[in-house]
Amino acid sequence: MSTMNQGWLVARREMRERARSRGFRISLLLMVLVVIAVVVLPGLLDTANTTKSVGISGATSEVFEQTLTAQGKAGDTMIRLRRFDDVASGEKALRDEKVDVLVVDERRMEWRGRTDSELQALVTGAIQISTIQQRGATAGVEPGTVAQMLSPVPVEAVQIGAAPG
Repeated sequence: MSTMNQGWLVARREMRERARSRGFRISLLLMVLVVIAVVVLPGLLDTANTTKSVGISGATSEVFEQTLTAQGKAGDTMIRLRRFDDVASGEKALRDEKVDVLVVDERRMEWRGRTDSELQALVTGAIQISTIQQRGATAGVEPGTVAQMLSPVPVEAVQIGAAPG
């Protein structure tokens, strides 16, 4: 028997003896539980704020408010709208963290600190859609036609492999 075979024989015996011990089995069970907890708990404890408060000040259309609320629902974000009589009271609510963003005259967004990119995209999209609908109404285009023009186009994504078939 070579020295290499002797080494493997001793190592195999040691592993077998360690696996029979009670301490090894308990530590193995604890490690499995820890790994499961690390994988499962973040999904269960996801406390992401899915409710966003949007302050509105100045001239805004009802279409903007409806579009913003609808876009939030589509993205699993509850949008709570709060109207302010003037910009100063809206900015005070923004500083007091009562709203996440303040939209002024459907043209400007004011943030307390760093911008929330998801909320910014929702508000910007709602502003653009309501502006296009208002321009269409001014030009005499039917609201249904404008809505049809703004509806998303279904795009199919196909992945092909390197070899045909």
